[in-house]
Amino acid sequence: MNGKRKRILTALGLLFVLMLPLPVLTGCGASSSAQALEALPDLVARAEVLNEYIWGQGAPLENDTAGSSGKSVAQYERVAGDAPFTTLAALTEEILQVYSTEYCKIIMEIVLEGNDDVFPRYNEDEDGRLTCDVTNDGFVLSTKLDPSQARVKSAGFNRVKAAVPCTFQGEPDGDYIVTLVYENGAWKLDSPTY
Repeated sequence: MNGKRKRILTALGLLFVLMLPLPVLTGCGASSSAQALEALPDLVARAEVLNEYIWGQGAPLENDTAGSSGKSVAQYERVAGDAPFTTLAALTEEILQVYSTEYCKIIMEIVLEGNDDVFPRYNEDEDGRLTCDVTNDGFVLSTKLDPSQARVKSAGFNRVKAAVPCTFQGEPDGDYIVTLVYENGAWKLDSPTY
């Protein structure tokens, strides 16, 4: 075999080896985007409940606490027994399943830890039941996402940005951009959905 022919065959062999992973990589990218959009309706539904707990009016309470807001010190009341989450462990587990590790850091500070400016929104009583700080009025959440109509805006390695049609106070409000990341074998939200 002459030198020129050997170099050509070597180059073709190298090109073949380099191209082998392309179908797998490009297939994963397309499949991953589709899988992210498939996971989005469930994640948004779960996030709606969590948003109310975290940013909204809070968990439903066992007792009426009208007039408790406006106080400067946290005042915890027991969450209703039929609420979606009645223990700190159950609430924390759901947060970790729905949101990315990075976004969880923000949420956990608000929900569990507090900081110099805010008391933790939730605590547990002596019986291990979830309690909510009734002095935290939260926000009226008015955005409603329609993940069934979502489309991929951009996609990269383990990250998808989706344009999700939404309404604000019942009126169409364009697209809400939601970021999803793939971590620990599941798609998770990496941005607000409220």
